[in-house]
Amino acid sequence: MLRDFRPRARFSRRRLGSAVAVLALAGAALGLGASAAAAVPADGAAPVVTSTSTQTAVLDTNKVYNKTGKYFYQDGVVDPARDVLYLADSTGTTADPFETALVRIDLATGASTVIPLGGGFAASDVAVSPLDGTVYVAHNTAPDASVSVLDPDVTYTETSLPPQIPVADHSQRLEAASDGRIFVVGSDADVISVIGASTGPDRMNVVQTIAGVETSASVTAMDSVHQRLYVASENGKTVTVIDAAASSASVLGVIALEKTPVGVTWDAVGDLLALTFDDNTISWLTPADDFSSAVVTRTETLAPLPDGADPVVSQPRALSVRADGTAMVLTEVWPTEAGPENIKSFVSVVPPVVDAATPIVSLTVGRDGFALVPDPRVGGSVYVTNIGEGTVSTIGDVTLTGYASSHVVGTDGAATASLVRADGFPLASTLNFTDASGAVFSAQTGADGFARAAVPGLAPGDAAFDVTVVAPATVTLAGKSTVTTVAAAVTPGGPTVSTPSDAAGQKPSSTLAATGFPAGTAAAGVLALLGLGAAGLLASRRARVRA
Repeated sequence: MLRDFRPRARFSRRRLGSAVAVLALAGAALGLGASAAAAVPADGAAPVVTSTSTQTAVLDTNKVYNKTGKYFYQDGVVDPARDVLYLADSTGTTADPFETALVRIDLATGASTVIPLGGGFAASDVAVSPLDGTVYVAHNTAPDASVSVLDPDVTYTETSLPPQIPVADHSQRLEAASDGRIFVVGSDADVISVIGASTGPDRMNVVQTIAGVETSASVTAMDSVHQRLYVASENGKTVTVIDAAASSASVLGVIALEKTPVGVTWDAVGDLLALTFDDNTISWLTPADDFSSAVVTRTETLAPLPDGADPVVSQPRALSVRADGTAMVLTEVWPTEAGPENIKSFVSVVPPVVDAATPIVSLTVGRDGFALVPDPRVGGSVYVTNIGEGTVSTIGDVTLTGYASSHVVGTDGAATASLVRADGFPLASTLNFTDASGAVFSAQTGADGFARAAVPGLAPGDAAFDVTVVAPATVTLAGKSTVTTVAAAVTPGGPTVSTPSDAAGQKPSSTLAATGFPAGTAAAGVLALLGLGAAGLLASRRARVRA
């Protein structure tokens, strides 16, 4: 939840999704990786993998506006315990242009609902308590500065709105500490308010204020490894570091920067401070022990702007660093006066090592990409809000695995492959299997992530198939699958057919639950990722929305 905030208009202009990569070692602890055992088919024979490859891609585009009528998503957060994405929305209505709401999206199904927050103020950010899932929504335009507090298990209506907590300054950023306290970063008075832990007696009270922190035009991040809050100021070109672990939070130091920061997060893999700047770069810094300075240890130039983009207002907006050290940076793209109106934003995927073999890749998302919200779990996807069209793009890792299967002559063979997301959520996809003659056999993946294409009339012997992905079209992976046709039964009493019944490397339900992902869904992508190390104003924005 990291973005900047313009004092002339209390709506964020740049946002930054805070990565929580502290689970980087969880895969090793759970035994995940390239050496993990493949799932065993129903007949007891171990499946034979003929190919496997992984890609980071745009996996889905959720048309949230069509479901909710909302599109001006300011920022959001993932609740990993409930598999929910929350988005603060300031779309408004004809009767009240500042009426706000909280959009709730089920990450497994894409189902989207609206929770009313009332009118007269703008929702700017969301935080979720790690203790009990209490939801907090910042309002950065109101007669009185406030934060809404929602019980995730309560239904709110226009006549039964969630309660609010008065805070010291118009709230623009929210960050949750591991002890359940909520840090409310103001926009006007350079004050941070601290709300008591969600499970304690002060859950509806401000228990502390921290004054003298430059918060206007700032982006923020919570470092869950060291429990430090970072406030990067565009105006001051500084990063203020706050100790969020102490019972009384305090400023540890202020780091001066040479360039203007537009995004900040903590890279738990390298134990470094990561910042994006308005010159289209990302840098990693090692802070001094007293946080009075920092040394830049690495800088990369992000993907270039597309033709027709206005370089003055098209800038990096949001940042996240995954558990494998890959950085994801959202750049919001605006057209020039002569440029195409439907020009789209993009995400730069920056691998841990940038070279000819692993270059920075640009992934196109939607119009006016505004916020990037990470799922903090290992293998978790990131979600990009596209306010120019009212959609949410999902970017994550996906793994294509081909298999060898066998059958008896006279029965249909089955060319088999799986396509699964690293986060374990379902992926609707279609695969093509092409034989040596050019004949194509298509199949859709089932709930287990498997596609099995019936191939009739095979003669005894081995048949090879090239596997390609038809949908999602953004996935360009290719692989191999083989089918062996035998002339007679291999075992007494009937034929042996060895066709995998589940995705290779799919975690059993108990392991899947331990990592926080939904049980019963394929997660071969997690294994491949860990094992292989894969790499305006409100009115002007609203005018660009299309139903």
